[in-house]
Order: sequence, then structure tokens, then C-alpha cells
Amino acid sequence: MLNQEITALEYWRKKYYFQAIIVIGIALAIICLTFVYADFIGLKALITFGAIAISYLMIKELREDLQTRGEALILPHANTLFNNLSFDYGRGIKENTLLNQDVIGAYQVLEYRNILENELFHYEEDLFYSIISSKFLPLQQTAFNGIILTVNMPSATDRKKSQIIISKTGVTINGALSEMLKSEAFTPLLNELRALFHPQKIDIVAENGKIYFWIKTNTPLFHQFSLTSINSVNIFVKRIENLQNTAESIAKVFAVDKQ
Repeated sequence: MLNQEITALEYWRKKYYFQAIIVIGIALAIICLTFVYADFIGLKALITFGAIAISYLMIKELREDLQTRGEALILPHANTLFNNLSFDYGRGIKENTLLNQDVIGAYQVLEYRNILENELFHYEEDLFYSIISSKFLPLQQTAFNGIILTVNMPSATDRKKSQIIISKTGVTINGALSEMLKSEAFTPLLNELRALFHPQKIDIVAENGKIYFWIKTNTPLFHQFSLTSINSVNIFVKRIENLQNTAESIAKVFAVDKQ
């Protein structure tokens, strides 16, 4: 299955890897020439920093291009690989009034990068930042960067909020939903979320028949393809299956209509 896609992914990986080697080689050559010919320490430091920064950004772009190509090769086959899943593996800007109200009003732009969903759950990989930072700052100042998981919760009428703080010493759960979040039914699922995303914290809001898990994490939704070694499509597929199983289990816990 997907033999042609695997071959194509490996072709692009080798191509990008070769380009990355060229970028690194050029950066090293510039740094060496700088130390040989530049007279001022400040100039040497400036050129060295510039070469490293530019090469880093170029290699980062190559990694993102490989990821985009890999997703574009595999996800169109979702109907045969996965059961009842829908994907949006592009990027776009959208509004999220609830997130805007509960974070900071000045942060107005929500950029989603990937969506995975079915009738029971909705995952989004999101970046939430201000219009000013998106226009004028190369490093966007984010109010939220991570994954949002949404499932139905029929008993969620009035707004209720909770927070899960995760540290090396343990897990702290507080807020109006604490009792349910500490339940025997949800505890193993929280452990699954932690294994999937390695979150720093999880903010939870329940309202209008939905419960939202804002998982603050640097871990992307999909498995990230490697630029330096042969990629396994099976790992990519297995992660999506794990995401689906965890989300559907969480949906079943919160589908119980009780306060």
C-alpha cells in the first residue's frame, strides 16, 4: 500500500537533504572566509550570526516543505487508510470567538495548520497571535500555540472552566470541571493526551454543548517526516490512529449527559 507515495516521499527527502547540505556548506564557507579576511571582531560576529541564522531558516523551510509534500502524498488516501476521518492539511486564518474571549482580546488572528475530525471530535493545530505581531515582528508573539481538541458535552450549558498544569513533579487539576477531570474514566485518557502531545498545560472550557481542550504544546498534530533518514509511512498512519482512538474515547466520557 502507498508504494508509489513512499517512493515519491523518499525522492523529495533526498532532494531536500542535498539542498540542506549545500546550505550548510555555503554557511561554513562564509564563516571561514570571514575569520580569514575580516579585520574586526564585531564584523566577524555579525557575519557569522547572519550565516547561521539564514542557514537555519532555510533548513527549517526545507523541513516544512518535506512535511507538506508528505502529507499531500498520504492524506488524499485517507478514505482507504482510515475509518470516517476528515482532514484539512493546509493552512488558513479563521475566527474563534470563544478562544478570543478567554485568552487576550488583543490577540486577534487564529491560524490553523491542520485539522483532523469526524462526527465525534475535532482536532486543530493552531497559532493564535495579534495582527500587529503578524505584520511587524518576524517572531510572532503568540497567546496560544498548540492543539485544540473539541468534543460534544450535552450537559455543558453554562460556561465552566478548568486547567490542568503538568510539571515534572506531577499533575495539578483545578476549576469547575475538576471532579470529572479527576475521574477514573478520564485519568487514563489524560495520560494518553500527555503521551501524544507532551503538553505544558491544558486549559478546558465547557459551553454550549461542547468541551474544548486547549493543549499548549510544541508537538505538531501529525508525525513529522525526517530530512536525514528514510521515513516510515506506518508511523505517520499509526499516530493518526492513536489520535483518533484517544479523541473518540474522550468523546464517550463527556457524552454522558450529567452535571
